[in-house]
Amino acid sequence: MQESLSQPVEPQQSSVHEPNIAPKEVRDIVTPYAFGVSQNLIGTPLATPKARGFALLTDFICISMLTNVNSLILAMVSAWVFYKESKKLKHSRRFKFLGGFFRFVGAILLFVIALNLFSDLSRYYDAGSSGQNSEGDFNLSTGQGIALTALTVKLVKQGAEVEQKISDGECPQIINCWRPVVQEYAQDILDQDIDSQEKQQLLSSVISGIDSLSKREREQLMEEFKIPVEDKDATPQKQQKPANETQSQDSWYNSKTHSIIEWFKGIASDLGLGFGWAALYFTFFTCWWKGQTPGKKLFGIKVVRLDGTTPNLWESFGRYGGYGAGLATGLLGFIQIYWDANRQAIQDKIAETLVIKANAKKANKKAS
Repeated sequence: MQESLSQPVEPQQSSVHEPNIAPKEVRDIVTPYAFGVSQNLIGTPLATPKARGFALLTDFICISMLTNVNSLILAMVSAWVFYKESKKLKHSRRFKFLGGFFRFVGAILLFVIALNLFSDLSRYYDAGSSGQNSEGDFNLSTGQGIALTALTVKLVKQGAEVEQKISDGECPQIINCWRPVVQEYAQDILDQDIDSQEKQQLLSSVISGIDSLSKREREQLMEEFKIPVEDKDATPQKQQKPANETQSQDSWYNSKTHSIIEWFKGIASDLGLGFGWAALYFTFFTCWWKGQTPGKKLFGIKVVRLDGTTPNLWESFGRYGGYGAGLATGLLGFIQIYWDANRQAIQDKIAETLVIKANAKKANKKAS
């Protein structure tokens, strides 16, 4: 009895097995490393909502001034930025392909710049020799040219799909297969910032080029999808139209849905939050200035990742995309810094970042 009491009791093995946690970050199982905050950041003072708001307002003012700059300069700056980043990634093993992609995009931008300059010089020469532009010339900026080129590429892809359906015998009435494609292109053209006459010429040239339609069907589509005349271009004769004609022509382009999200998108567009100066501004300043933009630098705050490092190019671009998400949530994504832990707004959640006071000493305070 005494021997049995003196023998050590072996602990019983638990029926619940602890999971094998990987010692480092992997992408096969859930690990805690991506969600942790660096010990070097613990106790660092966070930027106040007021400082963040004024810094963002300052950045918006800078962007609004940049949006008035010619789009050619935007293309030149973009080409230079892509080339500079490609040099940084040239010797990177992991992102070497990304450097090649940046060089390719930069080359495309340089080609667009050269093409636009050549077009402007040619138009200037023709205007000087003849005294006026030809009827088919379009006075398009670089941005408009790129947008119309993208629409043309999409149209060609959709047209090829329709032609394939026609070849497979899936279109008993060919005009019905082409109608949605033409309507989508007409709607896209209507949203472009060019004269209504140029919009109509573009649409008419597209419809006229559909060889699988008869002449009568092409005329029918042209009649259905007439571009409305803008008030500034409209003459009294054009404005005085029968009510039934106006309703029939307005039906295709007045079918837009009006929603709160679209309203916020309009605000973003007015502020220059498109894929242009704003994208370059927030992406490259945040990356190159080590988490700061001119606005943040002015108010002494900066962006850091949760692991304490500076956001790289891709992470800075992802954080910029969070501003659009903040507008889409009805500004709640921005306002949540008042109640969220560590004052993370929606763009911080997306990019896993914090906004702290620059060059501030750590506070020896325990979190409540």
